[in-house]
Amino acid sequence: CVLVLEDCEKSLMSRDINKGFDIYENWKEDFVTLGHHLQVAHGEFFNVHSAKKHIDTYRRSILYYHTHRVQQYIEGAVGGYNGGSMADFSAPVFGYASRAMKNSWLNGFNAVHVDEQGFYHIQQIVCYNNSFVFGNKIYKY
Repeated sequence: CVLVLEDCEKSLMSRDINKGFDIYENWKEDFVTLGHHLQVAHGEFFNVHSAKKHIDTYRRSILYYHTHRVQQYIEGAVGGYNGGSMADFSAPVFGYASRAMKNSWLNGFNAVHVDEQGFYHIQQIVCYNNSFVFGNKIYKY
C-alpha cells in the first residue's frame, strides 16, 4: 500500500497525468462515481453529523474526506461515509486547526467493492496507534 500511495502522490505533485490519473481541481464541484450509486468527493459540510447532512442534501450515497473524521450514516440504500484521513496532524499544514478540532480527526481509509450490478459495498478501515486491521490481518506503518 505504501508504495502505491507514494507513487500516487509523486504523480499528482508532478502533474504527470500520463500515469493514468485524472486530475480534478475544483474540489467544490468535482466528484467521481463508483458503480451506479456511490459518489466520491471532497465533501462540503463539517457539522457534527456531516454524513447525514451530505445525504440529506445530495439524496445519494457519498464518500468524502472533508472533515478528516470517520463517520457513517445510512438510511435505507443511501449512505454517507466520512472517510477519515491519512495524515500527520501535527504537520505545519494543519496549523489552522485548533487542538479541539484535531482531537476529532482520525486516520482511516475505505475499501470499496463494486459488484456486477453496480452496487457498492464499503468497509471503513480505522487506524489506531499506527496500525489497522484489514482482512483479519494487522498492518503496521
